[in-house]
Amino acid sequence: MKHLSPLFVLTLFFIYVDETFAQTLQIKQPDGTGFQVGAKSGSDIAQTLVNNVIIIIFSISSLAVLIMMLWGAFDWITSAGDKEKIKSAQKKISTAIIGAVVLSLTFFIARVLGDIIGINFTGALKIPKLL
Repeated sequence: MKHLSPLFVLTLFFIYVDETFAQTLQIKQPDGTGFQVGAKSGSDIAQTLVNNVIIIIFSISSLAVLIMMLWGAFDWITSAGDKEKIKSAQKKISTAIIGAVVLSLTFFIARVLGDIIGINFTGALKIPKLL
């Protein structure tokens, strides 16, 4: 028995190990950060899924509005007085402003509908405060 097979050693290891370390590790995620997981019932899972999808859509839409606004500003700065480029840049900026207004109205409507029917659609999505 000079050479024990690695499979035999591994089998002995798993037989004599009482508990795994993953069961005792407790990691607490700060409230209001990341996605929510671990819902208990079907309705909780559905609400969590809707909340997470809405957060992703609002985040991507806000980023798109910001990129569109910066793109229009960059085009305006680099237009060098060309009337056609300035009109194109103004159109991009006005489209971004309209997008921001529509995004804000959608957020407001989702909050009001959530209050009316008792579901918090925008649960983890917080509006930043200055003070």
